[in-house]
Amino acid sequence: MQSKFYIGEGDEAAKLIASLDQALASFSKAREETCSVFGFDGVLSRELPLGGVTVVGFWTKDDIEVGQRTSRGVLPQSMSGDGHGWRPDMRTKTGKILKAALTELNDKTVDYSVYLTRSLGIGFHAAFNGRLYISVAGAVGGKVLAKVPQRDYSDTTAPTPPQWMREVKESEFLAAQGR
Repeated sequence: MQSKFYIGEGDEAAKLIASLDQALASFSKAREETCSVFGFDGVLSRELPLGGVTVVGFWTKDDIEVGQRTSRGVLPQSMSGDGHGWRPDMRTKTGKILKAALTELNDKTVDYSVYLTRSLGIGFHAAFNGRLYISVAGAVGGKVLAKVPQRDYSDTTAPTPPQWMREVKESEFLAAQGR
């Protein structure tokens, strides 16, 4: 599968990176407020198949006593050496409130690549030899980087990024990432 590589610099890249930073800060603040209100230490999240992240539960350093789980509206999700994961118990009123808080938090969730590909208008995927290739983007050192798969065999053309981004060779694309 062939791909095209793009790098964007300058004022437009700086504006896009600033908007990404602002969106991330907004999510971080909302996450901290939600955890503070409900008495959790953090959130549990998982990646979505085509990019993106979803918040699925809460995390605590210490276990919640069995008798307190119902009043807190949680069921065990996972456990590791670092702490305990909890998901909302939809059988309780508190659990339904926690689920609503997770839904609201998910509306503010930001994934770097998904945010940038949508902002650049280059969201695209192509299937080839049983594999799915998707557009990806990132930011490093004040530059916006993007990789867009190209379909050689169909009449569907891949989107092109804004004019302020220039097409580069893969070697320059990798060098910009420090590889």
